[in-house]
Amino acid sequence: MTAPIWAGMLSKSMLLGMRRRIALVVALLLSLQGVGFIPADAAETKQAQIVEWNYLFNLAEIDIPTSIGNRSWTHSEMKLRVPFYDQVYGLWPVSVRYPNEIYIEKTNAADTCYQIPVQFRAEIDISYLRDANNPIEIEFWPRVIFSDNTITFREPSLKVTPLDWSNTNGILTKSVSICLSKELLGNSLLGINLRFNLLYSRLFSEYNTPTGECWSHTTERCTYIGLYGAGVTVNQISPVPKDEVEGYMKNIAELKTALSFQQSIDKRSIELSRRNLTFLESDLAQAKTRKEALIAEAKAAAELKAKQEAEAKAAAELKAKQEAEAKAAAELKAKQEAEARAAALKKTTITCLKGKLVKKVIAVKPVCPKGYKKK
Repeated sequence: MTAPIWAGMLSKSMLLGMRRRIALVVALLLSLQGVGFIPADAAETKQAQIVEWNYLFNLAEIDIPTSIGNRSWTHSEMKLRVPFYDQVYGLWPVSVRYPNEIYIEKTNAADTCYQIPVQFRAEIDISYLRDANNPIEIEFWPRVIFSDNTITFREPSLKVTPLDWSNTNGILTKSVSICLSKELLGNSLLGINLRFNLLYSRLFSEYNTPTGECWSHTTERCTYIGLYGAGVTVNQISPVPKDEVEGYMKNIAELKTALSFQQSIDKRSIELSRRNLTFLESDLAQAKTRKEALIAEAKAAAELKAKQEAEAKAAAELKAKQEAEAKAAAELKAKQEAEARAAALKKTTITCLKGKLVKKVIAVKPVCPKGYKKK
């Protein structure tokens, strides 16, 4: 499936030479964040249904100057500014994995906040990600895109800090909250762009960085930043998840093929492919378990539905039988009552005698006249 143009991950190469301009644009966009904003405590909260995950983690890089005048910095100079800098792997502290597609019901029922899961993987020694003195942070500023190309900007809905990495083994799962009003939920959603800033804040006391190198700075800190956007397609038709096992196996095969031609791939891409391959292979068993659970759940649901339909059919047939029997009984009773009424109205003849006199009386309930005796 070809991803829409807004859905790609924005890389550093798309941002070179635009740092200050983008910072101003971001500031402008954030000033518009209140459009359609629904406070989270005033809306219903739901977990977004995942239709398909992005199977690979995408690298996110800290953007800092790499040269002094006409001379590029040496690796030792880079390492001095950013201690986790790696000669091969560069300035990529984390990678991000997000859904390709989610299901959001089209409704005007209520204001709703949807929780969209996002995964982060440590690409450097995790002690750097846990360093609160020189924090690496990720801030999400999502925006919603509609089929008529209108865009609604949301408030910052997730911030990943060093504390979040304290109890992880290198992979962290968090949720980005997207709050939509019932008016917006009634429109045709096209996608959600999970825009995020990757921030690295360094104490001047540890390294006297020239302030001109910083995206922003205070008297104590210099902050470097990387700007990215992860696109998520919104499905408002079907919540049925795609076969992730098939997706895992396809991506594993593609990674293995790519790694078989290492001579034509740079070292950074080789290492990322290896890490993604390790993740996919380890998660494949869980994906199979999830698939088996879905199949079992669907089978149980189908069996329950069939049972309920059979019980409903039997109940309907019993009801029809009882109604037929009740109708027949009612008809019989009516017949008997009609016959009784007819019998009650039937005239009979009796013979009455008085000496030699004979008199016949014809009536429904015939009675001999006074002085006569019934023969």
